[in-house]
Amino acid sequence: MTVPNPSVTPALPPESRYASVVQDHKALWGAVQDRAHEGEGDGLVAAIALHASRALVAYIEYGEDMDFPQLCLLDLRSDAVTTIDSEDLIDSPMIGGMAFTDEDAGLLELQFRDGNTQVVTLDFDAQSVRW
Repeated sequence: MTVPNPSVTPALPPESRYASVVQDHKALWGAVQDRAHEGEGDGLVAAIALHASRALVAYIEYGEDMDFPQLCLLDLRSDAVTTIDSEDLIDSPMIGGMAFTDEDAGLLELQFRDGNTQVVTLDFDAQSVRW
C-alpha cells in the first residue's frame, strides 16, 4: 500500500520534476534518490521526510563510508540541494526513517534502526540543525 504524503501548499508548479510524485511517498523517495545520484555519486538515500508547507524534503544519504551520513534538504521548487552539517551523526546507528513531528518548529525525528529516536531542530533560514 502506498502511503500518501501531505499536500504541498502552495502547490508545486506543473513544470517541477516532483509535481507528479510529491503525493506518493515511494515515488517521491525514488525521485530524491535519482536527484542525489545526479551530484557526486551513488549514495543510498536511507530516509526522507516531506515538509509540505516549505515544499522541501529532508533526507539522509549514506555514501561510500557508512559511518558518515549526510543530512540534506531538497527544495522541490528549485531542485536545489543543501547539505547540513551532520557531524553529530558520525558513528550513530543507521537511520531507517524520519518524519517531521512539528513542521512549524522544524522538529525532525530521526528513527534509528536500533529502535531509538532523536528529535533535532532544523533552522531553515540558517540552513543548520540543532542536535
